[in-house]
Amino acid sequence: MGLVVQTTGIIEKGLLRSRFIAWQDIAGISYSQEHAAWLPVWRTAESHIWLQKGRRLSLGRLVPDEKLPECVTRLKAEMYTRLETTCRHTLQLGETVRFGSIRINQTGLGWVELFRSTHFKWREIEKIDVDRGQLLLLLTAGRKKHFDIGNIPNFEIFLILLRETEKIPQ
Repeated sequence: MGLVVQTTGIIEKGLLRSRFIAWQDIAGISYSQEHAAWLPVWRTAESHIWLQKGRRLSLGRLVPDEKLPECVTRLKAEMYTRLETTCRHTLQLGETVRFGSIRINQTGLGWVELFRSTHFKWREIEKIDVDRGQLLLLLTAGRKKHFDIGNIPNFEIFLILLRETEKIPQ
C-alpha cells in the first residue's frame, strides 16, 4: 500500500490493485496533528485527501507516519494554486465555496450537520479565531461554534478567503 504523486495526479497503491486519481478529481487535502498535554512525546497525525465526489481517502493508511508531513506538503504544492484560483473565482461570482461541512459566500458563513444546514451573515459573526487545532466562531448573543481543523479540507485556502473578506486578522 502506498501513494505515488505524479504531475497529472496520484496513484493509490493497494494490496491487490492500484487506482489513478487525476488532480481535477481531488477537492482538497486536510492535515491535523494532536499532542497529548499529559505526555509530550505522544502525538497523532491525521490527513485526508478529499475527492470531488464527497469521499475521502485516509493518507495514514497509504503513507508511513514519518513521511506524512512531507507528502502533505508535496500534495498541497501540486493542488493549491489551482484550487485557490478556482475558489476565489467561485466566491467572486457570488456562489458558495465548500470546505468540507463549512460553506462561505459573499453574505456569510455556514455549515451542514447531519440533515441541518446553518448559515450566519457576516454581521452575525463577531470573531473568527484559530486555537489548538480548532476553528472557533464567536457568534452574536454569546453563541459559539468550533470545528476541528483536520475536518476542513484546504484550510489554508479557507483562511486566505476569510482574510480577503476581512473577517479575520492577518
